[in-house]
Amino acid sequence: MKKLTILLALIGCIDTLLSQENIVLERVVSNMTKQLSAFPQEKIHLSTDKSYYITGEKIFFRIFLLDASSNQQAVQSRYVYVELINPVDSVVKRVKIRPDSTNLFYGASPISENLPQGIYKIRSYTQYMRNQGESSFFSKYVRISDPQSSSVLFETDFQFASDGKINTSLRFIDAKTKNIIHPQLITLRLNQEPSFTGKPDEEGWIRVELNIRKNATTRVVYVELKENHNLFRQYIRIPYPEGDFDVSFYPEGGHLIAGQESKVAFKAVDNDGTSLEVKGKVVNSAGDTVTEFVTFHDGMGEFIINSLPGEYYQAICYNGDRTLRFDLPKPQTNTVALKTIIIDNKLLIKVNKYDPVPCPELYLLIHFGGLVTYAKAWDASKDFITFDASFFPSGISHVLLLTKDAQIISERLVFLLNNDWGKVLFETQKKAYGKREQVQSKIQLITGEQLPLKGNFSISVTDDRKIVVDTTSGILSGILLQSELRGNIENPEYYFQKGNRDAEYAADLLMRTHGWARYAIPNVVRGKLSYPTIPFEKSQKISGTVKSGLLSREATNFDVSLISLDAGFFDMTQTDKNGCYTFQQFEFPDSTEYVIQALNSKGKGGQTTELLIEDDTFPEIHATWIEPLVSEEKSLDYVAKADLQYTYENGIKIINLPEVRVKETYRDKKKFKSVFYREPDNSISEEKIEKYGFTNIINALNLVTGVSVAGNTVRIRDGKYPPLIVIDDVVMSNMSGEDLTPDQSFMENLNLINIHDIAQIDILKNANNLAIFGMHGASGAIVIHTKKGDNASSPNPLLSYNIKQWIPLGYQLPIEFYSPKYNTQESLKDSKPDLRTTIYWNPHILTDDDGIAKLGFYTADDPTTYSVIIEGISDDGRLIYYRGHELIIVK
Repeated sequence: MKKLTILLALIGCIDTLLSQENIVLERVVSNMTKQLSAFPQEKIHLSTDKSYYITGEKIFFRIFLLDASSNQQAVQSRYVYVELINPVDSVVKRVKIRPDSTNLFYGASPISENLPQGIYKIRSYTQYMRNQGESSFFSKYVRISDPQSSSVLFETDFQFASDGKINTSLRFIDAKTKNIIHPQLITLRLNQEPSFTGKPDEEGWIRVELNIRKNATTRVVYVELKENHNLFRQYIRIPYPEGDFDVSFYPEGGHLIAGQESKVAFKAVDNDGTSLEVKGKVVNSAGDTVTEFVTFHDGMGEFIINSLPGEYYQAICYNGDRTLRFDLPKPQTNTVALKTIIIDNKLLIKVNKYDPVPCPELYLLIHFGGLVTYAKAWDASKDFITFDASFFPSGISHVLLLTKDAQIISERLVFLLNNDWGKVLFETQKKAYGKREQVQSKIQLITGEQLPLKGNFSISVTDDRKIVVDTTSGILSGILLQSELRGNIENPEYYFQKGNRDAEYAADLLMRTHGWARYAIPNVVRGKLSYPTIPFEKSQKISGTVKSGLLSREATNFDVSLISLDAGFFDMTQTDKNGCYTFQQFEFPDSTEYVIQALNSKGKGGQTTELLIEDDTFPEIHATWIEPLVSEEKSLDYVAKADLQYTYENGIKIINLPEVRVKETYRDKKKFKSVFYREPDNSISEEKIEKYGFTNIINALNLVTGVSVAGNTVRIRDGKYPPLIVIDDVVMSNMSGEDLTPDQSFMENLNLINIHDIAQIDILKNANNLAIFGMHGASGAIVIHTKKGDNASSPNPLLSYNIKQWIPLGYQLPIEFYSPKYNTQESLKDSKPDLRTTIYWNPHILTDDDGIAKLGFYTADDPTTYSVIIEGISDDGRLIYYRGHELIIVK
């Protein structure tokens, strides 16, 4: 309701720009507002404590989940998912994060010690963001190194045959001695294909032939070898063969207007999707050169052309010895195109048209993230209209030119930087410190007008000798740029250099070579709204179906119970007419174990009742890998120091060698693999049954204290009804019916089992143990475990189709970042080296009303400098980013 009120207030402001008779704009603005209300969208950014890691460490992170239209903290989604994805597009770790009491999301992703080294991707999203597509998710690359693997260097050579096969040569070198390694055998795996082996030749080269499938989405070979008790594991990316590149051309406003000067932007990419430097010329149909061009930044550039009606133009592009021709769009005489210029903090907008044709009735509309900021009929008597650039929020504004029937005839993206995000004042009590000395700092958030700004932020302090600070991306570029545009953007932080003319020019090229990524605006302005199909995730959820009978039909009105003894939780629901059930409005930590059981109205399950549980669904991985460049030299230095620090904190790493299968026994010290297994109050073992020569179960129960047997009547602790019987996870109902009393039904269930097939009988009396059975366990339970395999006299006919054990993904419990305190003489003199790479990390710092937060941390042992990165959000939606390089000196 609050958001709707804001939108309605905005409409009131826009109305002042609209003439009362202008029905076209009123309808368009109304449609835009309805779309925001019908399909509110989320943006997401994730900051990490550093940019690369070693196996065994944790990736600490803070997640900023924001409302896309206001940039304020979003409150609709309860959970955010963070995934670590390996180079062959498999999720190796997924965590589910819920907000803390102040609605902040943060956590950590543990890195397995057995992970092969390589470039990995962090991906983060909410389930609701799946409505917007994978392009709306956050993604970031991180290098993960394995200290063992870092002792081995490798050389590669890829030769591409004409039939598509890749002749691959690999050789391994000892990092210390620089000697060539001759392993007896190495294991290789192409993408997710089966593994195969290779042997080196006399020169140490392993030569194999690789054949990548045409529909493969990755180009990676995994290599594993053992050398001197070290295990080398590495993902190696296979390059693309040198071949054709691609250049796309984008006339400003979408059309090349005949008889007028038009700016044409272009973007050149290689066949792997990375930007490419090209130069070239434009020729007409006679082959005459009209103009020449060259890339300006990251494969982008532009040229100006005065095209003639009916003429045909081509661009000839050169990259090294590669030359390609591309057709340019045809000059248009029957349409118009927007032109914009940003100069002296002014935005000028003009309509470019073919002179002999009069300007049609047009309407200008500008929106920011779907919020309309300007709407008015175009005044054809003016050459251009002028805006003060500060009128628009920082980021991307979408300029639209509409016809009288609300058709978009031209559009243009404009990138503006104003003084409307938060600033940071960072102070320490001095500039230089000694080792293990406390650094007291004061941080204040302020506006561009130097006013206090209340908000929250994360802070990372890292060692400059070991960590290269990521200067290519941050919360500003992530929220204001990457989340708004289609396609890959290399070094997005580059464009946030206000006052740098080269960066501002490159940003304008970026606007003209990438499309807007959010709502389908052409449909929205005409009233064809889009709606989400996946709701906001408000709680944990377990759902499924129950089928019953020999024909496996939908089971209606079956009781389905959900129990977790670990969490002390019990819930029950009934299936609907389609046999479906759902549990929600609950949440428990990850690894919480549940038991789900389905019973009919008579309390029976058995072989004819089948319980099905829906798996949690997660988005597939489709985005193309374009890996960043990482300083290898700095990375190797980091690996050595980080490995020592890890050993000091956690001890020697335990590396899992290739799997050895051991035949396991079913039973160990009276503990059984059963969803109902709990420590019993009493037990009758297989050995005891043989020792006393029991001929039936009733005889055996006579020995148990607290169990009374009178003829065919059995009670536990003088219960009113016979106890529940559970045979190998199958709950046997004792309910009366079909001419049987509860006691008769109890005896019938007992007689199903031959006593010589029993491995153990457990008696459950304790209320905590019985809670798993709900009301059916009120009179106690007799849990029978039968022998398995060759030890049974006959196959067990009872299978537990109606009961399942389930361990869904739960939320992550808080994981604290280790930050030592040297506040005693003993800790100051501790001989254990402090080699931390991340000196301090805190993801959830809140300021007071004056925008101030104070914090302290201790320096480590190495003489170096520290860099500080702060990312945050103010209460009113201002983004905050601060990077202080070599800010603190440690002597």
